[in-house]
Amino acid sequence: MFSRFRRISILVLIFYSLLANGCKQPVGTVNPTGDNPNNDYYAIIPDTTKQADASTEGSLASISGDKSILTFNYATEQLTDLETGDVLALGVSTLTPGGLLRKVLSVENSGGNVIVTTKQATLEDAIEEGHIGFTETLGSGELIPRVLSPGLRLISSPERVTARALNLDLINREIVPGVVVNGEISFDIDLEFVLDIDFFTLEHCDFIIHTDYDSDLQFDITTNAELDDVMSEAGTLSFPPIIIPAGIELIFFPELSLNVGIDGSVTAGITSRVMQTASLDAGLEYDGDWSKVKNFSSSFQFDTPEMDAAVSMKGFIGPELSIKLYDIVGPYANAYGYLKLDAAMVNSEPWWELHGGLELGAGVEIEILSENASIAKYGVPDLIQYDRLLATGTGTQNHNWTLQTIDQYSVTETIGNNQSDVAVDSGGGIHIAYGYDGPETGDDDQLKYAYYNGYVWTIELVDSSTKQRALPGIAVGTDGTVYIAFSRDPGDDQLALATRTGTGWSIETIDLNNPYTDKWNRASIVLDATSNPHVAYAAYTGLGGDPLIKYAYRDGTGWHSEVINPGEADEGQCHSPVLKLGSDGWPRIAYRDRDLWYAYKDETGWHLEAAGMVNIINSCVGLDLDADDKPHIAYYDGNFGKNDIRYRYNTTGMWVDELVSDADDITGNICFALDSSDIPHFVYHEYDNDTLWHAVWQGSGWAIGAIDQTSPDTGRDNAIFIVGTKSYVTYYDEENDRLRLAVWSGN
Repeated sequence: MFSRFRRISILVLIFYSLLANGCKQPVGTVNPTGDNPNNDYYAIIPDTTKQADASTEGSLASISGDKSILTFNYATEQLTDLETGDVLALGVSTLTPGGLLRKVLSVENSGGNVIVTTKQATLEDAIEEGHIGFTETLGSGELIPRVLSPGLRLISSPERVTARALNLDLINREIVPGVVVNGEISFDIDLEFVLDIDFFTLEHCDFIIHTDYDSDLQFDITTNAELDDVMSEAGTLSFPPIIIPAGIELIFFPELSLNVGIDGSVTAGITSRVMQTASLDAGLEYDGDWSKVKNFSSSFQFDTPEMDAAVSMKGFIGPELSIKLYDIVGPYANAYGYLKLDAAMVNSEPWWELHGGLELGAGVEIEILSENASIAKYGVPDLIQYDRLLATGTGTQNHNWTLQTIDQYSVTETIGNNQSDVAVDSGGGIHIAYGYDGPETGDDDQLKYAYYNGYVWTIELVDSSTKQRALPGIAVGTDGTVYIAFSRDPGDDQLALATRTGTGWSIETIDLNNPYTDKWNRASIVLDATSNPHVAYAAYTGLGGDPLIKYAYRDGTGWHSEVINPGEADEGQCHSPVLKLGSDGWPRIAYRDRDLWYAYKDETGWHLEAAGMVNIINSCVGLDLDADDKPHIAYYDGNFGKNDIRYRYNTTGMWVDELVSDADDITGNICFALDSSDIPHFVYHEYDNDTLWHAVWQGSGWAIGAIDQTSPDTGRDNAIFIVGTKSYVTYYDEENDRLRLAVWSGN
């Protein structure tokens, strides 16, 4: 097979500048038209700034290694007039291949030579006022291959993106022994720069890279290895300088480095290929503060991966573009397109998912711009983070579910911190709350939040209190506000609410009455018509330890808490309340107390119904209301050695019970929801068959299909959310220590 991966688009740019500091009378204004109609510049240069003339440049004999000492063979008129504090600019020559911009510290004569001691000057030292704007195309015809590693070839006359595109071939490029990449990369680069300075002060600056690119790359793996972001520079490419004659010569040198790399656990026998086409606008803008500029589109094609073993790899390739000003590194950008493959062997058949993505960063780091560090040094490493699930493949488990990994972590099972909950907002954004117990020191027992906006996932830390129990429930308001109800223990057990508005989180206490936080007891949260939160949860009474089911809600006066059950349940058995609000706004709750209970409230108070004597141990229940506000409940029946998933509903005043599945060994959550047609959906975990199952009613019977069959504990803790007929399921993959999302469109 042939190969390619994609990676690229790049970026970055360019300088920004300020002006500066003290000055005398301007000596001139330069405003040439130039060959490019998009170039527009002028500058007022103080008489303390001097562009070296031909005689002075001809007199230059040597430069010290740190560029601080310039030695001239003889005195020129310009050198004779040079004073301490002046700025001296030198153009491109053999001794100054990148030009120089230096501030004079002293001038002395020694044996007929002129010795000038200097330090690096800034543009603040050199320019009083000006406007500099240009657009340049970095084309293949002018490219100077400074260093090309084995396996990288520059193609001068391709037919890929455009005739002027840069075109590179990778031919059996070995990243590490046993990991080889082949492919093609083609891209256009247009660099846009604008700078406005008024009275030695930067008023505006922006630099933007416009890039169109194609890539086609393939990774072939013939080794077994654990690799941690192994990076290999495939080549360095230089462009001719961009010289702006604005009173002094401003000299910019674009330089492009192409990097390839791989990360993850690789196993011999893997071949994976992805093709990507993308268009990017990316850069930074300054208007008193730096801000990001980004816009992109991307599409992928791929070959089905070939594998005969498990793998978890991320292969990436991409350029870093840096712009040097007077040979000093300035604006920069890097873009890495990547191919990510996760695969496992299930019953001797491969299960896999393939992702394509783009990660882009940009920044400025130019001591020559300004002595103000906040202006001259600024970076955005995550300017663009885009990940797309391209395809999944399974041997025995293809049931039209799309699977992806949201976060990778290690969970402490004893506190049930592997639970998650999912909600989808009106715009289709996916929101997930989950407990996290990661591998790094000090990150145990955290509550985290993941959000997908249709393009990219973002992950935020919500709370990291001591003995974080998490067990979260999540809801999203019509205005986009996110609410997470969870249990925490910063000293004493408490039920808390985290609220996200804008970009920040606030946390408040709902109840300090020792919420009961074993692994089956998640907080259940819903919002009313005015986006006030309502929560159902289990809690100890503090008297003998008998658990209670409680209900709390917030209105304009604060939080209110009510007890639902009489507190006579067997200790440790009163769990798993699930809350829904009827169309009338009154709460309904299902929970287990060895037996199945349904509680509802009206203007006369709370009412409890025994929905079944079913001995439902070691499992959660599920509840939803149909269009007529009638209750539908999912539960596990463990009576007399049974392992039944059952469905109970009351639409006529009587409870009706149905068998969904007589599975072998049910563990973990049973999650349940009705879709927009009031069709019931179940999600549950069967340990003996290593399977997370989905069951849906199809008119005359239950259709049951596997979501994931990776390991015995994959999906034991799960949650479901349905929009229309589209199902979203989050679950924890214990075998691989990761939070997963499965999406099913109802086909």
